[in-house]
Amino acid sequence: MSIAAETVSRSENASPGLASPTATSVSAGRQRATEPVSNRVRRDGKFFRLGDQKFTVKGVTYGSFKPGQDDGIPLPSPEDVLRDIRLIKELGANTLRIYNTPPAWFCDLIHEHGLKLLLDVSWGKHFVFTQDKKVADDARDRVRKAAKACGNHPALFAISVANEIPPEIVRYGGAVHVGAFVDELVGIVRSEAADCLVTFASFPSTEYLASPEVDFVTFNVYLHDENAMRNYLCRLQHVAGEKPLLLGEYGIDTSREKSEEEQAALLGRQFGAAFDEGVAGAFVFSFTDDWYVHDWQADWHFGLVRADRSKKPAFAVMRDVFAKAPQTTSLKLPKVSVIVCSYNGASTTESCLRSMRRIRYPDFEVVFVDDGSTDRTQ
Repeated sequence: MSIAAETVSRSENASPGLASPTATSVSAGRQRATEPVSNRVRRDGKFFRLGDQKFTVKGVTYGSFKPGQDDGIPLPSPEDVLRDIRLIKELGANTLRIYNTPPAWFCDLIHEHGLKLLLDVSWGKHFVFTQDKKVADDARDRVRKAAKACGNHPALFAISVANEIPPEIVRYGGAVHVGAFVDELVGIVRSEAADCLVTFASFPSTEYLASPEVDFVTFNVYLHDENAMRNYLCRLQHVAGEKPLLLGEYGIDTSREKSEEEQAALLGRQFGAAFDEGVAGAFVFSFTDDWYVHDWQADWHFGLVRADRSKKPAFAVMRDVFAKAPQTTSLKLPKVSVIVCSYNGASTTESCLRSMRRIRYPDFEVVFVDDGSTDRTQ
């Protein structure tokens, strides 16, 4: 028999209303870190799932910012973070990628507003850590501290134990040894935060560097030609194999590379291409032009908003992309048939067919084939 399937529109990431940071929320976050982990994103084949729904990562990179004069933390004040959260929610993003371990109040704010965090752990990857015990021990210590501080927080999507290990370090230390060290760092995260997904971020120069222990594969890719981007993402899907592929960074500098209008057009095309090519999620580099390396203000302008948080044209373009993702294509997709074959499947038939209602595809049918069942399948 044929069952007409209904496409159900839904919001992937419903979230509570915006609230102000309070001392109560900070205290609650510290208590939550010791409680059983719940509401965590998990890997589901080549994609992610949050609860019973698919979770598509729609991300922006956030910071690093100028270290605070009082606490030295490279983040804006809680009030300014809240201002940025409002813009990020308006953008339709659901995940922030940050490059320094944040304090408890930051994780609390992110969680209160229904967002998730990808945390990169910073350590001395520019040194030959495979032959320098001091540097290697420092990396282990930083990863362990980050996992202890944040890994069990419900705001955490994942921890990245390294970001773009320089190719000369990989060649000198050897890809096998470097990959083994990355796997060791992955194991440290799992020992402290068993429910936290773990990855490391690579880039084309070290495409050959592998870590079998990661939960998903992350690549930072800056290709401005659409065909080149599509072809390379197709290659990276083969590199990722059965694991999800995440576009960890892509952006365009409006001070050196392109105008703000050209940035908007390129971001729209390239992120559309990324979702078309089946990535499990993607991050725009970056949310804002307000960007520091330690105490030095970088004269890059990759942001969707300027340093004063006024919106660039790319903000509206990416808001449209995120609203459509993961189905960003403007092409008319063909009708498809989902065929479910069953013999004496009464115990699972109803839940299976109910799950078909969660498929987000514009034109499909479900055909159920009963192979002479003798139970209540019909």
